[in-house]
Amino acid sequence: MDNSKQPINPYSDIDNDYFKGEIQFGLTKREYFAGLAMQGLLTRVPNRHNLETYLGIIEGARIAQESVIMADNLLKELENEETK
Repeated sequence: MDNSKQPINPYSDIDNDYFKGEIQFGLTKREYFAGLAMQGLLTRVPNRHNLETYLGIIEGARIAQESVIMADNLLKELENEETK
C-alpha cells in the first residue's frame, strides 16, 4: 500500500458487531501531515480589524493547497530515506 494511504493510527473495534473485528482506519498519513502543515500555515495569517482574522475563499484555498503540497513533499522525502 502507498505510504501516503497508510493510516496514522489504525484501530480495531473487536467488540462491535457491525465491523466484526475488522481494522478501521482513521486519517491517512497524508491527511494528518496536511492538517499539521495547515496549522503552521494558519499562524502566518495576519490579524486584521481589531485582532479578528479573516480568510477569504482564495486565501483559504491557497492554504489548503499548500498544506497538501507540503504533506506530499514530506512523504516523498520519507520514502527517499527508506530506500537509502
